[in-house]
Amino acid sequence: MITKEEKKEQNRIKNIKWRLENKEKYLQSAVRYRKTHPDRVKNYKLKTNYGISKCEYDQLLCDQNGKCAICGNEEIAVHNITKKKQSLAVDHCHKTKKIRGLLCQDCNRGLGKFHDDTLRLEKAIEYLKKNYE
Repeated sequence: MITKEEKKEQNRIKNIKWRLENKEKYLQSAVRYRKTHPDRVKNYKLKTNYGISKCEYDQLLCDQNGKCAICGNEEIAVHNITKKKQSLAVDHCHKTKKIRGLLCQDCNRGLGKFHDDTLRLEKAIEYLKKNYE
């Protein structure tokens, strides 16, 4: 007799095989799903990447008045492909996974380029102040 877990694993393997053999159909289906269920996709990505729900993201957004936690501006970045205004990015500590807040794409990328190194950021501020004209 096959267990429930074994049946689930068999189905998973069968699905993987089907996706590999029917790449075009699978990709078309995935595109359709993303278009028709954007909230589900967003919720899945937030849960998978940051451990929060869309509701928790929306609460953070509300707490920040829809603005970046660093510069205080609304997001203005537009996605290259979809041409839609991007959402504020979830900023988190890569070591602890703790969420710090929501940032615009510019501030999020800026912090990323400095690798969350406060000493490096302080040196950059000193540099800018020293060379400010």
